[in-house]
Amino acid sequence: MTDIMARPRRIDIGEVMNRTFGAIGPNFVNFFLLSMILAAIPSMIISVGIYVLLPALTDAMEYEAAIFAFLGITMILALLLMVPGYVLIGAVTHGSIVHFNGGRTTFGECLSSGLKYSLALIGLGFATFFGLILWYLLLFIPAILAMVRWAVAGPSLVVEKRGVWEAFKRSNELTRDNRWRVFVLGLLYFAISSLISFSISFVGIMLVGLPTAATTENPFATPDFSTAAAWVMQGVQVIYTSLNAMILAVGQTALYYELCRVKEGTTSEELAKVFD
Repeated sequence: MTDIMARPRRIDIGEVMNRTFGAIGPNFVNFFLLSMILAAIPSMIISVGIYVLLPALTDAMEYEAAIFAFLGITMILALLLMVPGYVLIGAVTHGSIVHFNGGRTTFGECLSSGLKYSLALIGLGFATFFGLILWYLLLFIPAILAMVRWAVAGPSLVVEKRGVWEAFKRSNELTRDNRWRVFVLGLLYFAISSLISFSISFVGIMLVGLPTAATTENPFATPDFSTAAAWVMQGVQVIYTSLNAMILAVGQTALYYELCRVKEGTTSEELAKVFD
């Protein structure tokens, strides 16, 4: 009997997936708009900026210098994108937890919750970014393990009102004994993301044709799109990024909920009290 009681409690991967898409369905409009505003549109603005500025910048550089400039600019832009991206995590966490409790939230309530925790979430984002960079510089596998351990740090911060370092510790605690399942969920998410990307890209190519990149002299040159085709492809990218960000944010919250429920017996009512 003691061995049975001490046995680690495992999450059900299928249940996490069901909760993810079960929350997306009735909240699709709000979650999609939040993802578009806080993830896709900032990404599109930066992408257009790269198309305009980067080729001109790298034209005047030697190849090696252009590579370093490209990597530096990419890192800076990735940091900038994290600011609205982590506000999105806070906003969608609110909507998802309320949904799990049988309630409904508005676009404004979700956004307000994301903004309320924005500073802490942005701090969490920066710490995650530099932590993963450090692990990648050391070894690839420890970086993957870190991503698994930190998988629910964002929802932990919002729901339990924790600080940045406490959120990391809480995520590490919750994912213990379930890290292989969290890793498998990550692979499933990657497969879904790839399928969405392929499907939407296929539609975009059918609409405007396959772009030809001018890479003879400058490897960072802008693809040779017509003006109309360029905007169609940007629109396709906005849709993909919105869907991708939405599924990831809701999936993190569903995973957090399942971990709390299975390991600690926490109910949706208890989690939702933070938003009362």
